[in-house]
Amino acid sequence: MAELDLNSLVAAASKNKEAQGGGDYNLSNIVASASDKYGVPQDIVHSVIRQESAGNPNAKSKAGAVGLMQLMPYTAKELGVKNILSPQENVD
Repeated sequence: MAELDLNSLVAAASKNKEAQGGGDYNLSNIVASASDKYGVPQDIVHSVIRQESAGNPNAKSKAGAVGLMQLMPYTAKELGVKNILSPQENVD
């Protein structure tokens, strides 16, 4: 798979509809919010998204990891995530 640059990742993800919610979402805003909340540089959050899902909020791995950050369902449940496919909840 060809590596996506950050701008392409953000543009592609921003065009998708929020999974299971039907609304638009802004990946840059989601990443900025998580970055501020947890004190993690935005570039690192974007890098994890790029590596784990290539910016696809509906990504599912063979191992069962789901979404932008590739959360495992059990981990998501433990973290209180209600909709694992929601870009906002998945990144947060």
